[in-house]
Amino acid sequence: MRHPLRLITFLLILTFTGHAQLSTELLDTYSAKNRDTAWVTKMVRLTSEQFSVDLRGTIGYINSVRDIAKKLKFERGIFEATIQISEYYRLTRQLDSADRFINELTSLAEKSGIALQKCRAKIAKGLYLAMKGQNKESIAVYNEAVLLVDTSKEQGTYASILTNRANSKSNIDQTESAVQDYISAARIFEKTKDQQSLAITYNNIALELGKLGRYRNAVEYYNRAIAIHTRLKNYYDLAFTYTNASTSLEAMDSLDAALDYNNKSIDLAKERGFTYTLAQAYMNEGSIYRKKKDAVKAEQFFKKSLDVCYKEGITYGLMVNMAALGELYSETGQKLKAVAHFDSAMKYAVMMESKAEINDLNGKLARVLADVGDFERAYKCLRLFHDYTDSIKGGETAAKIIELEKRFETEKQAAEIARLEQVTSNQIIAIVSLIAVAGASFSFIFFFRYKRRKAEEEREKAARHAEEIERYSEELKELNATKDKLFSLISHDIRGPFQPILGFSEVLATQSEELPREEITAISRDLHAVAGSTFFLVGNLLDWARAQTGKIAFNPEELDFRSMIDSVYQNLGYALREKDITLAVEISKGVKIKGDRMMITSILQNIIQNAVKFSHAGSEVILTGEVEDELFRVSITDTGIGMTRETMENLFSPSGTRSERGTNNEKGTGLGLSLSAEFVERHSGKIEVESILGQGSRFSFTLPLAEEKV
Repeated sequence: MRHPLRLITFLLILTFTGHAQLSTELLDTYSAKNRDTAWVTKMVRLTSEQFSVDLRGTIGYINSVRDIAKKLKFERGIFEATIQISEYYRLTRQLDSADRFINELTSLAEKSGIALQKCRAKIAKGLYLAMKGQNKESIAVYNEAVLLVDTSKEQGTYASILTNRANSKSNIDQTESAVQDYISAARIFEKTKDQQSLAITYNNIALELGKLGRYRNAVEYYNRAIAIHTRLKNYYDLAFTYTNASTSLEAMDSLDAALDYNNKSIDLAKERGFTYTLAQAYMNEGSIYRKKKDAVKAEQFFKKSLDVCYKEGITYGLMVNMAALGELYSETGQKLKAVAHFDSAMKYAVMMESKAEINDLNGKLARVLADVGDFERAYKCLRLFHDYTDSIKGGETAAKIIELEKRFETEKQAAEIARLEQVTSNQIIAIVSLIAVAGASFSFIFFFRYKRRKAEEEREKAARHAEEIERYSEELKELNATKDKLFSLISHDIRGPFQPILGFSEVLATQSEELPREEITAISRDLHAVAGSTFFLVGNLLDWARAQTGKIAFNPEELDFRSMIDSVYQNLGYALREKDITLAVEISKGVKIKGDRMMITSILQNIIQNAVKFSHAGSEVILTGEVEDELFRVSITDTGIGMTRETMENLFSPSGTRSERGTNNEKGTGLGLSLSAEFVERHSGKIEVESILGQGSRFSFTLPLAEEKV
């Protein structure tokens, strides 16, 4: 599961190191007083070259150059500087910022109308998508880029597209197509004498050789790349290539040589701040020590790699390190720890939608689950593992069958021609023989067709399993989103109200004997109000979390609606008094509904609380009800601040909406209306909202009426 790192190329090779000192030429040029368009062009060239020495130290210069290009209205200078800024944010994994500048880059290219600039903007976007793991999307963007460039004239740009497209293809196992792109790119780089790009392509060709098990050949290509990177002082790619070469040396059992190469990568990565490379190098070190049977050091380096991956958000690194630790713990007899780490690795594999990794982990889990006695789950994992493996073999078998059929038909035709050319007195014997051959031929054909049909059935079976895995992946994503939302609310919206509670209670506990009665009463009133508000927030949060996991049971019963409103009024009395708001109830007594008491109470509390939150002090909230066929429609109207159409469209989102501050700066979780909509739906009802910005809102929902008793 552990793969070497794939290098990428751009129009200008943009890489970064740690804190190396900026070149004298760059500093001298930057301090020049004559800042015209020629100065901007030279600075762009120098900062591009400096990217391979000190990216982080260069970004300030690039921003300044871009600002000056804007003042000079030098469009080409603005474009070139923007490319470098977008690459800086991509390489440092600040992807939101990278996205913003790539969008700006695309806009600049479209405005210029220059095909080459449009092409380069596409390449930048493709690199960004690939870093996000969206390889299919990046391939589509690279294909668009090819159509924008004259491949006979702009050979460097074309080769760059080929290399980057090959990287994305390889990431999704389109190996044959990827190799074709790499070879085409290498020919161009050799022809144009672009040594740095050629070295990168050597590295990537070595990766493909490693996949085929040709490790010795792979090391030869890695050494060619190392020699070029060393000569060019391209430290970032040099560190990458050292750690890649160590992987092939490890596969050859040349463990001391593997450690030597890998330690060179670690030294470069630590010295120059290459966090991604450092994570891979630590991972390699752990793998080498595991092969050396040094479990203590292996665990130490796997965990070092994990720490870097957590810090930098490297999902693939988290997956492979968890899997590596699972294998290590399995080998050392720590089976339960192995299961836990394989499960964690599976979570990340599903997140990345990596079918090959999921299959590999199913095989590993099946073995270790059987070891701990969980045979039911072990069987499920083993079934998924074999179904996926059989589907691949089925495809290969079908291809072989088709090839055999073609060869058979060709040989049969050749035999027929020979028979016609060599007719002799033994014609009868020949005819009988031919009939026998024909009979055998039909038998073979039927056999081949039967095998092909079975192979197709196996592929369909694998496709069904893939759909199941995809469904489980979506469910896992939803659960993770729920968990993240829950933690976010606990850390931000729920923890906040406890500060005044703690503050007020501390004053009462330490100073109550010194404070006048009036102040104690005021503090107690404030404390009660904050506690009531916090209780409401926590209740909403817990109800929402239970609803998301399907843990809230639906228990309908006959309820007196007016008595429920009286109960809700008592619960919300503190909020109404706090803003001096009147709740006017225009619903007659005796209305009976059929519903779940807890859910309907939650619906009323949330919608009334929302109306109070966005109403002005001293105003009125009106609650009305009317019978519609066999339903009871409830409406809650306020004269508060209202809302925009965009806000209304997202109001009942299942994951909640962004919480806005109320007219008295009240906070909330943003879950109340989402929860209300879900509870109304559980009653087969419908919730609606009407609002005018600055004039107020009206929420209405329907509930089933109780059946009349005869």
